[in-house]
Amino acid sequence: MPALLFELNGLTTEVSYDEGMNFLEVLRENCGVTSAKDGCAPQGFCGCCTVLVDGRPALACLTNPAKVGGKAVTTLEGLPEKMRQTLAKAFVREGAVQCGFCTPGIAIRASSLLERDQATDPDRIKKALRGHLCRCTGYHRIVDAVLTAGEAWESGSTVEPGSPRRSHHFGEDLGLSRDPEAEAAVRIDGVGHPSTRLKGIDQVLGKKDFVADISVPGMLHGALVLSQHPRAVVHGIDYSAALGAAGVERIVTAADVPGERIVGLITEDWPIVIAEGETTRCVGDVLAIVVADSRHHARTAAALVKVEYEVLEPLTSPQMALAPGAATIHDGGNLLDVCAFSRGDVDEALAASAHILEETFATQRIEHAFLEPESALAIPSGNGIRILSQGQGVHEDRRQIAAILGLEEEQVEVELVTNGGAFGGKEDLLVQGHAALAAWVMGAPVRIDLTREQSLLMHPKRHPLEMHYTIGADSDGRLSAVRARIVGDTGAYASVGAKVLERSVGHACGPYRVDNVDIQGKTVYTNNPPCGAMRGFGVNQTSFAIEGLLDRLAERVGIDGYDIRERNILHPGDRFAPGQIMTSSCGIGATLKAVREVYKSASRAGIACGIKNTGMGNGMEDAGRVLLRILEGGRVDVLTGFTEMGQGLHTVVRQVICHETGLAPEIIDVRTVSLTEVECGMTTASRATALTTVAAKRAA
Repeated sequence: MPALLFELNGLTTEVSYDEGMNFLEVLRENCGVTSAKDGCAPQGFCGCCTVLVDGRPALACLTNPAKVGGKAVTTLEGLPEKMRQTLAKAFVREGAVQCGFCTPGIAIRASSLLERDQATDPDRIKKALRGHLCRCTGYHRIVDAVLTAGEAWESGSTVEPGSPRRSHHFGEDLGLSRDPEAEAAVRIDGVGHPSTRLKGIDQVLGKKDFVADISVPGMLHGALVLSQHPRAVVHGIDYSAALGAAGVERIVTAADVPGERIVGLITEDWPIVIAEGETTRCVGDVLAIVVADSRHHARTAAALVKVEYEVLEPLTSPQMALAPGAATIHDGGNLLDVCAFSRGDVDEALAASAHILEETFATQRIEHAFLEPESALAIPSGNGIRILSQGQGVHEDRRQIAAILGLEEEQVEVELVTNGGAFGGKEDLLVQGHAALAAWVMGAPVRIDLTREQSLLMHPKRHPLEMHYTIGADSDGRLSAVRARIVGDTGAYASVGAKVLERSVGHACGPYRVDNVDIQGKTVYTNNPPCGAMRGFGVNQTSFAIEGLLDRLAERVGIDGYDIRERNILHPGDRFAPGQIMTSSCGIGATLKAVREVYKSASRAGIACGIKNTGMGNGMEDAGRVLLRILEGGRVDVLTGFTEMGQGLHTVVRQVICHETGLAPEIIDVRTVSLTEVECGMTTASRATALTTVAAKRAA
């Protein structure tokens, strides 16, 4: 086993490591330094693992440990405290931290700019940050944060709380302003008052742990063995080489599942582990879980598992899956669901229309690209189990894990640890279930961290849709009819695919007034990776189609993109496509009017309108709950079931409680747990903010 002697944060450090480990693994697994994050190791694309080697930024995941010998390595933990606080306060003030997974790597990069007096030049900052990805915040506020830190560093001053550089939240640059009544209701530390992000300082400095940063006594590590083929019969699995590998404790298989092996958010069709003799449905299917004494040992052994396959032709499109005689992916067939509605007489309206347009639109499968790959830590406790999760629904995790382990839900506790971005991609039970199974079988804590490649293969994506539209309009361009036939590829498992297509269907006409509609959507199983929730939840795709048709209709009529939308936009009292009557809260007309002059005066400009979460409901409970606990010493523990994933939910909840009670924010903490008393739905869109803030107001 090689040994490495180097200087780590000013201290001479000697550490042994396994052949094949990169320097990021050495830092995190062997040295216990977790501020450098693993977002894509060993690809070197995300920048989350940035450290300083002899004062210069380097990507730890691309660095051979041997090349660090005799050199000085500095992580965020080793920066001078004044510099740490300057950077952290600047990032928090400028709103440059959300989920926080990418932030420590950016902050250590920024420290090198401060050292070289280059942090007050926006162009230098932008060039330096080219190697860093951020999925939440956007890069303008990050540049602002480095500028703020640089100015304070050069002047020798401190960064004080205050308004960020980009503080126009109410359309001030368009001549708009905040409602006077709302302005008058603002209270210090309450709603409407600038508030520092809860635990934002710790996020910037890498001190707020993600699941993969957490270790507990006696903890083992798991690594997943995934199918190499989207559709293949698993005739046999040879574990002998893996069982003989260094550090391996056991290999968990389908035979070890004590309860239900097949689970799912809505439709129970997703095996936690595929059994020998079964047919795989996608390359993200799990065949086994290798448990070992270190993550490196577990992953190395997992690569030694040999699988005997009978490879079959995969069904890679809805057309293939729906073709007569096609193989069935699930027992019920390849058509998961059909959602349709109609109103009026489309054929008659089209016959009377002055303009008819017919076109097919197609959208692609899209990856969420959250920076934190999925991780989970499961800890057996008495006759139950505790799971530290990064998912979007702790109560859903609890329900499905209880089913897998054959336990009552009360025996399963799920707590959200810092979530490094989700955007819908962490709604489904993924590695949480595998960690729970492995820990239950082993009787010991087990943590499983997915690689970036595994994450891409396993979690659901945005649905690719094929949308065939026929629309009619009168001579002035006013819509008279819309017919749409939509087919969605939901991949190997249902996830929330049927609900996504419901939303696509319900919003197929966009925010426009149409009296005659005929809409149908089909959700189809294929052998592609699963598709499920992603921001917009099926509406983005149909918006692309209807907005494109509006532009073509404008050309046909001879008017611009603004005028065609103004003639068709919904107003209060109008009927939305599925039949809902718009109320006074329908502000699409005012929104459109607000950009009229900007659009009309531009030499080149596009325009589109959108509407979401109205019309047809998904038929599922929509509740938000909050529990306040007064602790010894006067602190307040706020519990909810919704996930903080960078959107600022915990900070907003704290603001509401401060607003209602006058309490200081410093004594309030907010956590996400799976207690029945705070059972909530899935954390999606702005639902958590809307529901939890009302619950917090009532609780306070």
